[in-house]
Amino acid sequence: MEGVNDNQWSEWSEESFREFSSLREGTYTFRVKSRTSANVESKVTELTIKITPPWYRAKWFKVLIVTLSVSFCLPYLSIKKVDIRMKQRT
Repeated sequence: MEGVNDNQWSEWSEESFREFSSLREGTYTFRVKSRTSANVESKVTELTIKITPPWYRAKWFKVLIVTLSVSFCLPYLSIKKVDIRMKQRT
């Protein structure tokens, strides 16, 4: 699989699946071929998959956090500024 430290063909097996755990977000190309009982190999078939990041690492979530932070901080700072001015007048 391209993008993973697994660039060697695996041993021939009766299993019809391959498990990859803990893949980070990105695009991966999985290459597979089969072999008949007469030891005739098929052509290599490619499957490209894209893994998206989890929601807490997505760009939209980072933008949301910044927007919410600014929208909460600005009113707080404005109120504090008014409070300081009121205390300075007295």
